[in-house]
Amino acid sequence: MSFSIVTDSCANLPDAMLQQHGITTIPLSYFINGTEHFCTSVDTFGCKDYYDSIRAGMSVTTSQTNPQRYMECFRPILEQGSDVLFIGLSGGVSGSYASSEMAASQLRTQFPTRKIRTVDSLCASLGIGLLVLWAAGCRKKGLDLDQTADFLLEHRMRMYQVFTVNDLKHLHRSGRISGVAAMAGAVLNIKPLLLGNEEGKIINFAKVRGRKKV
Repeated sequence: MSFSIVTDSCANLPDAMLQQHGITTIPLSYFINGTEHFCTSVDTFGCKDYYDSIRAGMSVTTSQTNPQRYMECFRPILEQGSDVLFIGLSGGVSGSYASSEMAASQLRTQFPTRKIRTVDSLCASLGIGLLVLWAAGCRKKGLDLDQTADFLLEHRMRMYQVFTVNDLKHLHRSGRISGVAAMAGAVLNIKPLLLGNEEGKIINFAKVRGRKKV
């Protein structure tokens, strides 16, 4: 391999696919009632239990991954003589991508003969996963690290992720809508249509009444 591809667990790629393409994953963490958990594998992640915890009113939060975790992943790859391409969760929704840049900056001084490129996917979930798979395809075709990173930077702008939520309380809790708007939306059964914009931030572009219209 001309370079190593690294992503985070938000890419939602199954283990078999990661192994098939030789992709390394950094597990991101979440907290339930103050206890930290790590998403080490999409295959073993208890998705139903996670959302059941939210529905039950437990305190479920995420936090910015610190630079040290990225360094712990990147360093062994660099020590083995391989360059690193990292593709991460949108910097518009998490500070974790900024941590990956800090880690890369520090490691470049320690490994001056190696190359590290970080790519802000501007996406979440399988949006990241698609970019990761595109990177694997580029590498298989013989593109080098810079060519692959530049390809991703261009094509991430062609990604269009749209989603909705079942209720508005979590948008209120995250500060995306006011308490009044959340209350009114619940009463009127308003469903927001959300997308990731060109800065990788989540914005509301439409509102409809009822799940069927969504």
